[in-house]
Amino acid sequence: MIAHWLSRFLQPRCIGCGRAAVVGLCDDCAARLPHLGIHCPTCANGVADARFACGTCLRRPPAYSHLLVRWQFRDVVRSTILRGKFYADRCALCVLEDETRRLLHAHPVQVDAVLAMPIANRRLHQRGFNQTLFPARAAARLLGVPLVAEGVFYKEGRAPQSLLPTHAARRRNIRGAFTVRGTLPARLLLVDDVVTSGATLHEAARVLRTAGVQDVVALAIAAAHRGTS
Repeated sequence: MIAHWLSRFLQPRCIGCGRAAVVGLCDDCAARLPHLGIHCPTCANGVADARFACGTCLRRPPAYSHLLVRWQFRDVVRSTILRGKFYADRCALCVLEDETRRLLHAHPVQVDAVLAMPIANRRLHQRGFNQTLFPARAAARLLGVPLVAEGVFYKEGRAPQSLLPTHAARRRNIRGAFTVRGTLPARLLLVDDVVTSGATLHEAARVLRTAGVQDVVALAIAAAHRGTS
């Protein structure tokens, strides 16, 4: 009897619909993930033609060369990322790994190493882990390249970007927050969980480029979708 009840609670279930014997998302829930649609190749703004950058990126090009992202940060995508980020939900983190692999299968890249977006030490100690390491490891394994060791790319503590009301405020807040403490290869894939204004990705890539990295390709699991610029 005890084994029966334990099996009901401990067996893996789809984090979208609760279907039993599923690690992460079942096929039906995965098919219903909110797609970004046609978007700018460097910031995820909505555009008429995905071959061309949006007006914002033409006026202020980001320091990274390309952004790989497919999902909108809402519904089950949002809840999955937050479950992995704040509750260390292993099934949710599996979804981030799976979606990273699917994205790279659809859009292969040529890089020398993969780098996870760092989090500040205080937040790392509070949370106990950096959630971006999970999709970053999955990317490194799939591409057959090294994962840059933690501590080489460092982030200072700042006010949470999500609490700031404007893109300009986010750019000011994150400026100077990153430091490189080692040697990095020429081409990097920089992995993050969510891109909103793009300020954090831009500043991270800017510092990496200043440190000698020749090309930074960004990858995010989801983006806060914005309209055409």
